[in-house]
Amino acid sequence: MSRVARTIPSELASPSLTAAATTVDTTTTTNQVTDTTGWKKQAWDAYDKVGELRYVCQRIANSLSRVTLYAADIDPTTGRPSTSPTDNPTAASIVNDIAGGPAGRAALISKLVTHLTVPGEGWIAVISRSIDGQAVEEWHVLSADEITSRGARITLRLQDGTDHPFDPTTDILTRIHRPHPKNSRESDSPVRAALPTLNEITRTSQAIDGAGKSRLAGNGILLLPSEISMPVTEAPQPDPDAPGLPAGAPVTVEKSVTAQDVMVQLQQVMTTAISDPTSAAAMVPIVLKASGEHLDKIRHIRFESEVTETNLKTRDSAIRRLALSLDIPPELLTGVGGTNHWNAWLVDEDAINTHFAPLATLICDALTEAILRPLLAHAGIDGTLFTVWFDLADLAQTPNRGEDAVNAFDRGAISSTALRQALGFGDDDAPAENMTRAEQQQLAVSLVKGAPSLLPMLARLLGMDVDTTQPLAPIGTSTTPATPTPTKAPPRKD
Repeated sequence: MSRVARTIPSELASPSLTAAATTVDTTTTTNQVTDTTGWKKQAWDAYDKVGELRYVCQRIANSLSRVTLYAADIDPTTGRPSTSPTDNPTAASIVNDIAGGPAGRAALISKLVTHLTVPGEGWIAVISRSIDGQAVEEWHVLSADEITSRGARITLRLQDGTDHPFDPTTDILTRIHRPHPKNSRESDSPVRAALPTLNEITRTSQAIDGAGKSRLAGNGILLLPSEISMPVTEAPQPDPDAPGLPAGAPVTVEKSVTAQDVMVQLQQVMTTAISDPTSAAAMVPIVLKASGEHLDKIRHIRFESEVTETNLKTRDSAIRRLALSLDIPPELLTGVGGTNHWNAWLVDEDAINTHFAPLATLICDALTEAILRPLLAHAGIDGTLFTVWFDLADLAQTPNRGEDAVNAFDRGAISSTALRQALGFGDDDAPAENMTRAEQQQLAVSLVKGAPSLLPMLARLLGMDVDTTQPLAPIGTSTTPATPTPTKAPPRKD
């Protein structure tokens, strides 16, 4: 939820429509809130149950929340948005106020991306409420489950637990969706086609979980032949001839035992070994005695499921299929070589234009039709000349962005301001216009260290007497003229 102190004019309750943005008009129909059952309910269930799907949604949402939105002019010749913000102050102000500012826009885009990825649709509600006597505008992203309609009355269930009656004179409720290719009124999403794969992941995960629970439920049956005997400690018995005297010490005897006797002995030994690892019970094995033909009759029957390995392979295969079904780089889930899902986006920067840009375009188109152009029309400005557009520069930043900026600056491709921004510095870090002599000398020393050939030009600033008419001798050579070595006359020939 984002708030901003501005009220939407009543004339803007029904802005123009596109295939991706449809504003509710309570005067014409009351059945515009789509059904929340069917495949959309299955999609949300998969989001709640399959961690891989939730991870993908969160990764895309977190990445696109860094997108910068701005109002752009539309080139009348090409019809494409400009790559820089418009100079029109009204259009720029409207986009800057979307969702109350940068933080609100980031939250709005993040939540909306998840809705467009899972059920393929989300609802943007711009409502006006009175907070402490002041009319405040709030922005919400809602699912169809949070919108109910009875006749011409629409109620919005907000995240603070309150219900807000939709007022078409002050509020805007816009459905943003991915149009289905067959029926543009229906929403489509990457999860819709991946539902069979997600169900397979869910089933195999349940089977693996069931196999683990079968181990905990019991450790099977231990089969023992009746001919087995083992040492058993019996409680001391009083002497029948001297009933008044205390009983003697416990006596260990060897006798045939039942399965119950063995279980009691095992429990005693295991309990002692766990409570005191240094005891003999933790070191000495339990001794069972029987004739040779009966020893191989001891069997342990286990009840646990034996299909775990198959289910693990099936689930891994389903996850690979899921990576190909969703609108993401498959490496995000599968990895490539030594790359895991933490740095998979670095595998192919083209993923930004292939997977992120279309989704950002869909959101910007909806915001343009539902918010920007109606507000511009209310201000008497032709809204068709402007659009909400996006900048993916933050997503395209590479680890060596600073080095690339330095190289671009050396080639005159970017300004010093752009260089400072790429390196993480601000305008306050720029060199002072009126530098003291000490600052000038310090800068000169730094320049000469990097390029010694600059010494003749900076010598006077450094207080050095250098003959600028002579070339600078290489470091390590003497500047004293060398004494010529006399040459010997060639041998005389007679």
